[in-house]
Amino acid sequence: MATVALLGLSTAGKSTVLRHFTDIMGDSVDTRDSDAIMSQEFGGHIYLLFSALVEGRDREKALAHIERSENEILASLQPQAKPRLIAFGPAVPSRSEWGSFIERVNPVVFQLELSVDEVLIGLAERRARHLRAGLEPLPGFGSWDEDVTTEYDSDSERWVPIVNDRTVHANISRHTRALADMYHAAAGAENTYSARRLMTDSAYQQDFYARVSAALLS
Repeated sequence: MATVALLGLSTAGKSTVLRHFTDIMGDSVDTRDSDAIMSQEFGGHIYLLFSALVEGRDREKALAHIERSENEILASLQPQAKPRLIAFGPAVPSRSEWGSFIERVNPVVFQLELSVDEVLIGLAERRARHLRAGLEPLPGFGSWDEDVTTEYDSDSERWVPIVNDRTVHANISRHTRALADMYHAAAGAENTYSARRLMTDSAYQQDFYARVSAALLS
């Protein structure tokens, strides 16, 4: 039995894949979400982690907690007989413990790939969901997207959307480039799937699910 790791940028749909396999395989597969694990003490969500740890406009405490926690999660993972599916946060392959995890556990890695424009759409949709859910009053609301789609406004002491579309596009491109090579090195072309196509093409989605299932049971 294998460990399968899911990589991808925010809004790629990794949590949706976890829910699918939890629904169809139940307790026969061990499903884990690194964001949920490291946010557990803050209510189980990465946004609540930021809200608790951001101080004024200073995000360093939150970012340091995330890096430390992701390294601890990687270091804790050992080979196991039970099939295991893990959705990792976007920056996990850049962590110092990633190489040791790969060598020790030898996971099968799949990448859910998004283009720059697809990331932009996904982040806009996520912000709209947050607003509808009434999250805006949270301290640090939007701080998780700083230097991507939001910036700190000293007058209101809030993170506000960046209004220049070219700047946002350039920010997303920069962050995507920083991770793309690591994702491709880990997953390879064969295990890289278009995240958006998985949402709209049922045959493509079924092929992906079948290959993940086969990897889990190999």
